[in-house]
Amino acid sequence: MSDESRLHDHECRRFLDPEEKGLVTVLIDKAGQLNLPTGWLDRVQVIPLDDGGMGSLRFLPLMKRERRMGRQAAEVCFVDDDGVGVIVTLNLDEDDFPFELDVWKTNFQPLVHGLKVP
Repeated sequence: MSDESRLHDHECRRFLDPEEKGLVTVLIDKAGQLNLPTGWLDRVQVIPLDDGGMGSLRFLPLMKRERRMGRQAAEVCFVDDDGVGVIVTLNLDEDDFPFELDVWKTNFQPLVHGLKVP
């Protein structure tokens, strides 16, 4: 099974939770004008990435198509409840649509609280 096939496994697909939506909204605002479709944040589905419980997500395209990582759009930092720093990066695909939310807790441990809006 290819990586792309695994990414589209229907069992893993889900919509963003309210905390994730808040964080993505902050990152989109920080990135500037991205020309995203109206209401996309409520329609986009994600799949969790295998990152050891840090919370990284892959955004699934609204329309079926092949795509690749394009560029980093924005980054925010916060401190998890255990005092460890967390860096969250919004990466876009080659068409400037959200590709992934890359979450990195600097000690590589799972998040204690979950994603926070800084």
